Amino acid sequence: MLNRLVKYSFLLGMPVAAAGAQSSSARGACQNAADAVSRAPARSDTLSSFARLAYCGTLGRDAIIHGMRRVSTSPDVSRIAQFMNHVDSWRDAEIMSEAMRIARDPHAVGSARVFAIRHLMALLQPHKQFSFEQLVAGLDSTVTPDRVEYELGCMGALNPGRRAASVTPLPSGFEDRIKALLREISANESEPRAIRNAATCGITAVF
Repeated sequence: MLNRLVKYSFLLGMPVAAAGAQSSSARGACQNAADAVSRAPARSDTLSSFARLAYCGTLGRDAIIHGMRRVSTSPDVSRIAQFMNHVDSWRDAEIMSEAMRIARDPHAVGSARVFAIRHLMALLQPHKQFSFEQLVAGLDSTVTPDRVEYELGCMGALNPGRRAASVTPLPSGFEDRIKALLREISANESEPRAIRNAATCGITAVF
């Protein structure tokens, strides 16, 4: 029955994260995948582990969250980017909460905060993809004698093929919570410029 459910979920483009009656071998595979991903290596040899976690229920979701916490202090931007690319394939309330925590955490590295903001933007616009460079670019301006014209550096690209895994559905009103956080960060002059730019990008791109 579980295999049939997983098969149908792929046809619908929606992985089923809650795996009820798993065999012992499936549980073992989930645990191995969770162990690999929670260490947040995000190397090519762990791609199958990320994919498997979409069918491992809370074990998979919690491994993703643990990995997010690990990369939030990593100085390696490419490592953070690789990991968060997989996080963006989830639409889960607990992962959203962790992304919000990292986005406003002054002790997290700046690049991790930017990618956390990107995940929140992906929840608002699941069919758009934003690059790190676009998020931190900010607003370019052209001054003429009669006006100032602004050009936003982050328009995003269409990403129609994204599937979404979930254990806990996004809460009612999640859009307003995310938008409020973006406004808070964008308006905070004590925040690093790149973080404010990312939040401002989010406001302009998704409001």
